[in-house]
Amino acid sequence: VAPGVLMLPLQYGYGLLRSARAVSGFTRGLIGASVGLIFAASVEMARASLTTPGAWIVFAVAIVAATVLRWSNLLVLLVPSAIGLALSAFL
Repeated sequence: VAPGVLMLPLQYGYGLLRSARAVSGFTRGLIGASVGLIFAASVEMARASLTTPGAWIVFAVAIVAATVLRWSNLLVLLVPSAIGLALSAFL
């Protein structure tokens, strides 16, 4: 509850300062930093989990389903998961 209550005055203050040039530059810098941190965390998780050929196949199927075929999120989760289960039975 406390973080939500703290966000209200912070949001109001940001609304007042949003047009300030320094605040705009600061938020752009935060966006870049957070993208870099998310990417670094993704690479670390991939190194730990993509250790078998089956995992790489499931990863590739999920990437193709999400980006090329543009399937819904539910299908992107279900189809590669089913393929992974089938591969784990055979590999």
